[in-house]
Amino acid sequence: DPLRALLERATAARAEDRFPSMRALADALAAIVADHATPPRRLAPILRDPDAFRWAAGAHAVVDVGPDVSRADYRLRDLVAAGLLPRDDVDEVLDRAGLADIGFAAWGDRGRLGALTAADALTRATDVVILLHGFGHTREAWGSLARAVCRDNAQALVLAPDVHGFGETRFRRTPTIAQASMVGLARAVDDWRRLLGVATIPTALVGHSMCGLALLTIDDDGAGLRVARIAVTPTLASHDPALCRRFRNQARLAATIGRIAPLRRWFIRRSATRVEQNRHLVPEAARLMAEEIARMPGGVLHRVARAIGDAPPRLGRQSRVAVVVAVDDPLMDFAALDRAIADVGIAPEHVHRFPDGGHHPHVESAAHPEWSARNGLDLARVIDAMLVSAAEAPVLDGDSPVGLDSTVQLHTTVAGSSDSV
Repeated sequence: DPLRALLERATAARAEDRFPSMRALADALAAIVADHATPPRRLAPILRDPDAFRWAAGAHAVVDVGPDVSRADYRLRDLVAAGLLPRDDVDEVLDRAGLADIGFAAWGDRGRLGALTAADALTRATDVVILLHGFGHTREAWGSLARAVCRDNAQALVLAPDVHGFGETRFRRTPTIAQASMVGLARAVDDWRRLLGVATIPTALVGHSMCGLALLTIDDDGAGLRVARIAVTPTLASHDPALCRRFRNQARLAATIGRIAPLRRWFIRRSATRVEQNRHLVPEAARLMAEEIARMPGGVLHRVARAIGDAPPRLGRQSRVAVVVAVDDPLMDFAALDRAIADVGIAPEHVHRFPDGGHHPHVESAAHPEWSARNGLDLARVIDAMLVSAAEAPVLDGDSPVGLDSTVQLHTTVAGSSDSV
């Protein structure tokens, strides 16, 4: 037995009989694992028709990001070019949102779901977790949490799109007020997930900051059946006058001096690492955030910043929503948070207060990366609990089976459903 022999040598009484170094021990162990102890895998059963998920084969990049976790990256326009999504459907979704394209990533446990680029992987998923980044971020902000979710729930498919002008999801031109609004953001995400055919799978929508606010602009009926929402450090400008003024001032700056591109880029790069909410981030994360904001045209910045400041959470039934905040978030007025929770009707047991993490509890901290790792595990547990509430949600009078009232009529049929959006 090679493993027994390795252990006997590693624990030998005489030093000269043991491995000469930890590197030698690691190499010997790796050889045994590779040659003799391949971990057993048991694929999950197929739960739905794979035909709606042909798009999974169109990834432009696939990488293993853990012992059993893979990541695949996609763009809607690439999927159209490959004949994996209908051009008319994609054009309607993008035209409505004012976007040129939508880039997104998928993560999954290949031991249970199989290869992410096979349609069968999506047929085996029991849950979908959609991670929506905040202002200035991209889908790259979610890598650590995505892996934690996959380790915690091996049959979950994790999706993270770039949204609202950031990353590979850019506006074609200055968006209309409706397109830039938080409701417009939520609607674009809803259209996109239906386009991918995952709308009938129990889903947790996780939104940070700007996207946390966007998720609060819809209630249970607007989100649709089998959908839970988790708002992570949402920007509650509707209940915090100081925060509202801050975003409106940012909108004014973007509409004036922000239209001078060199001045706008200089100002953003200079201030992004100095603002209080970004000081704890690792330098690379702060730099990437600054670059994302700096490349956005002034007119787009104006519309988006104004939309954040003007968007109140929608009142209505909020039984399937949770809020996650960090007690050291400099953008959070906790009296305003309490008012918002009471107004929106969120259950107290669905409000989770993390001891640290600032405004970005899921992003690596420069001073305390171990806190970030702990926050990721805690967030994964919150997501898991909310997925249970989504899967077990009763059908009540007035519940909408299709979520947001949409004028986009997809030519494809969502897998396992006859609902059209």
